[in-house]
Amino acid sequence: MNYGETLSKSWKIIWKNKILWLFGILAGCSAAIGGSGSGGSSGGGGSTSGGGSSLVPSSDQVVRNISHVAYNTGNFVEQNPWIWIVVGLAIFGLILLLIAASLFMGALGTSGVIKGTLMADEAEEGSKPLSFSSVFKGLKPYYWRMLLFELVVMAAKMILGIIIGGLILAFIVFTLGIGIFLLLPMVLLIIPISLFIYLIIINSLIAIVVEDQPIFKAITSGWRVTTSNLGPMIIMGIILVLGQFIATLLIIAPVFLSFVPVGLSFILMEQPFFIIAIVMSGLFALGMIILAICLSGVIRAYVLSAWTLNYRKCQSLTNTKDLPGNISPDKEIEASS
Repeated sequence: MNYGETLSKSWKIIWKNKILWLFGILAGCSAAIGGSGSGGSSGGGGSTSGGGSSLVPSSDQVVRNISHVAYNTGNFVEQNPWIWIVVGLAIFGLILLLIAASLFMGALGTSGVIKGTLMADEAEEGSKPLSFSSVFKGLKPYYWRMLLFELVVMAAKMILGIIIGGLILAFIVFTLGIGIFLLLPMVLLIIPISLFIYLIIINSLIAIVVEDQPIFKAITSGWRVTTSNLGPMIIMGIILVLGQFIATLLIIAPVFLSFVPVGLSFILMEQPFFIIAIVMSGLFALGMIILAICLSGVIRAYVLSAWTLNYRKCQSLTNTKDLPGNISPDKEIEASS
């Protein structure tokens, strides 16, 4: 199998059809919470020493204001203990909302990239780039199946995690802790098993769109295509997983540079510079996070596009092998001799 051709074609598809970047962002989206804080200042106790006033508050004043707000908040919570129930319910509801939003947007993005790749692959040479409306219209027949599949996978992971965790804990308890050393060699099996499960899941997702199948038939097709072409699938998986991991590290790395101004302010011990450094670091970190989300969407779109093209190639090879009366090349040589 020509892996370079698949990878190159995937890049050409997402570069020409940049709307797939948006679907890639949705496919890899994780709901982020933008917290906003409000600060109160006490007018009665805060005064600056010296004759002149400064636009930059002193560190003592900042600490006093924070302590004052914390003290008042503590008193309010102590006098109204029911507030913990409200806070707990609000946090639980927010978590459920974020999980639901992540599932809905993720299914939309994944099916959009897969369907968009198929549409671009089947389009003529000089055709126009895909539009959002055309991709959205094309993915609609598969969207709810994709969403249900993600729910099934999430539930299966939770159940499997609880079962495995319970078995490991029971094994450690019954062996009086000695079993933990026996489990260490088995950790090495996690990598190949995780890769194989990942291949089944990604190919089942693609089968929903490529073969227009219901969930459990798509899982059967994903299993059949994966096991029939296990070698090429593993090689492509290693290329894409390692490539995505390295690219993600390179994208995340600049975010840590946002803390450099704060570190310099601690070294210089200059208060005005310290407050300015916090503002600069916050703005820089926000910009880097937004850029990282966008670039991660491009990477996600590329990876899904490559998997889609790879699935079509492997599907074609599998169907050829399954044809009645099909003779492998080795048998053809033997027959001719």
